[in-house]
Amino acid sequence: MPTIKRKVDIVSVEVNCLSGGDSPQFTQLLRCIEANEYYVNGKLFELSMLDSERQGVTMAFVETTQDSDLPPVKNKQSKELTALDIDPNEEGLAFANVLLYDERLNVLVYEINRNGCYLGKLKEWIERRWNESHEDQQIEVNFPVIIRRNEYNRILGMTNYRKLTCKLLNPTQIVREMNNRNESLAEQIVRQQAENGSQTGADFVTIEQNCTSLRLNPNGLSRDFVRDIADFARNMMRYAGLRQCVDTIEITGYTIDPESNRQKQRTIDLFADTFDESFTIPEVQLQENLQREDRKTGVLRLYDRIVPELRQIIRV
Repeated sequence: MPTIKRKVDIVSVEVNCLSGGDSPQFTQLLRCIEANEYYVNGKLFELSMLDSERQGVTMAFVETTQDSDLPPVKNKQSKELTALDIDPNEEGLAFANVLLYDERLNVLVYEINRNGCYLGKLKEWIERRWNESHEDQQIEVNFPVIIRRNEYNRILGMTNYRKLTCKLLNPTQIVREMNNRNESLAEQIVRQQAENGSQTGADFVTIEQNCTSLRLNPNGLSRDFVRDIADFARNMMRYAGLRQCVDTIEITGYTIDPESNRQKQRTIDLFADTFDESFTIPEVQLQENLQREDRKTGVLRLYDRIVPELRQIIRV
């Protein structure tokens, strides 16, 4: 039977209590929205829990019913377009997202479905429903991406750094979030550039450090500075207020080629090494259900395949 790929987001979960108290667990938040519908912009969202059959693993199924802005039906022979034969007051088109949450690693695997519920909408839904019923425990939820270790380790393994390019978006947000932080030299440079960009109304700032030839500058950029920038950028990706502000971190330097034992120049994009994963489900031409079990089986197989690497990245 033919299959189709279902891409996923692989992220960590941050739940911040805005009042300064203890934050609820993410599983509590999922239970809060279970059977607690959310309707916005012509879409009705519903969540139901699934049995993962795994200790420490929570699974859920998000159903989306779209009852507005519905596309027409086209006859392939006559080319005629007609409205769907449904009553939008009673029916709608149905779409699905399956999610898996590893409580120990604090990792969320979330199916991407452009017609369903995006992660940003799930965040909005959780915050709205929880904050409505917990006035003394208001929260903010964020989903920072998880970065693989390969490119970062290659950067640390460089013997000589020649160029660093760092492009950051929304300088005003960066300045605001960096207040009251103990800053390294790299962070001080980021703050200064962000402040300049904020004052001039810039949408983004680019920090570039460059060296001339090896003959004129054999030492290259400071190793501590480059590593500080790389560490700071990785932390920005994990920090709720800053993760959307990182656009590019590219570092050019020399590594030792193990075959020739000679120096070789290369450029590494720190954020090119995020998880790009998917699972498969059977392809059905005319669907009469949302393939709940197929989606569950597919995401569990994906999880089993990537969890050893996740455990290496997130040591708990």
